[in-house]
Amino acid sequence: MILELNGNAGSYCTTVTAAFQIRNDKTITKMDLRRKNIDDNDIKFVSEALHNNETITDLDLSQNKIGNTGAQHLAEALQNNKSSSMLTNHYGGQRNRTGVEGAKYFADALKTNKTLIMLDLSYNRISDIAVQYLADALRNNQTLITLDLTANRIENNGLQYLANALTDNKVRLQ
Repeated sequence: MILELNGNAGSYCTTVTAAFQIRNDKTITKMDLRRKNIDDNDIKFVSEALHNNETITDLDLSQNKIGNTGAQHLAEALQNNKSSSMLTNHYGGQRNRTGVEGAKYFADALKTNKTLIMLDLSYNRISDIAVQYLADALRNNQTLITLDLTANRIENNGLQYLANALTDNKVRLQ
């Protein structure tokens, strides 16, 4: 079952409803929460529900207002989650707020998560410093296949970090 709530009004009610569904409905495999104005406080509900969920494999949180604190909540949920294989967490326009700190949280999650195969962090404020954290995590992660870093602030140093990390890794960068 796919639960699509993208573009509907009311971020708080939607995230509480989504969290309830994640906890109680064992048939949902994909959750689409795009364009819901979900912020760091709202995403905490969804993240807490993901901790023990074993059915959701695809979570789309693109075009929301999730910053570093929200990234921390999501990363903590991903560290021990046994089902999530795809997380889309990019932002269109200037709504993006995840940067170095948020990338570090996701890097920490990549060090222990064994199910995530796609992580989309496009259109964030990820810089060379943030890429260094992600590159370090990629050195030992053997499950991630796609890391999308489209439209970030990555320059030559960041590209070199990624190139060095990927010499023995199968991650496909976009």
